[in-house]
Amino acid sequence: MTKPIYLVEHQGIRARFFVETDRDSNSLQRILGMIRSGELKPVKILEVDEEMNRVDDITEEVMAKVGDGDHRTSLTGEDLRAWQHDRARALAMAD
Repeated sequence: MTKPIYLVEHQGIRARFFVETDRDSNSLQRILGMIRSGELKPVKILEVDEEMNRVDDITEEVMAKVGDGDHRTSLTGEDLRAWQHDRARALAMAD
């Protein structure tokens, strides 16, 4: 059984991007530590299970573990609406 891979979409100063990751050091504990230290400002956290060909959005569960519940303070409502629009468009194109 392979361990899951965690992908984090981070809100940078000027843009959002997925954080580069290394398979060997990629873990939920590492991501939690990076969020708690302020190194990451996650917009979205995905858990990839390659064996099951499955990707789950675990953002809310992870942020509940962090305990701050306020991980999107750097984003405006407009940012979130734009992300939702882009996501809906990407899903529609996938069909």
